Amino acid sequence: MAAVALQVGQNPAITSATLEIVLDVLGPSIIAGLIYVAIKNRLPGKNVVVKGLEFGAILLALLLLFSPNGFDGDLPLAPVLALSLFGILCLCYGIVMVKVVAWLERFFPRLRQHPAIIAGYTPLLFLAFFSVIDFIGMDVAPLLSGVAKAAGMP
Repeated sequence: MAAVALQVGQNPAITSATLEIVLDVLGPSIIAGLIYVAIKNRLPGKNVVVKGLEFGAILLALLLLFSPNGFDGDLPLAPVLALSLFGILCLCYGIVMVKVVAWLERFFPRLRQHPAIIAGYTPLLFLAFFSVIDFIGMDVAPLLSGVAKAAGMP
């Protein structure tokens, strides 16, 4: 965004819209990271790329499972193109997620009962906790109420 601002002759600045975009992406990314950490030992791949493709395929399956209309609303005239683009995006996201988690595991110590380590992990734990609460409140609750209305429940 800074490059676009410079091209149109404006000063690049972090605005509330920029922060909103960052926060909208950060929450689901933390949820995806928590899912990956929970299942990474069960993925059969040996290297980072294979595990990333497997995790990306799992993410795509979860998106298709929990999206009531699939990707019809995104590109209504080209549903195959929409599925292909979101599929490629999920596979690439899976590779990036696996690489980021591997990098973080190299540089962060294992979580154990040492005051300095607990103090270092506390902000990350709060961020993960509030991301999960936000995900449940903003994504899961409307999905469940929509399913309940479709089933004829009040």
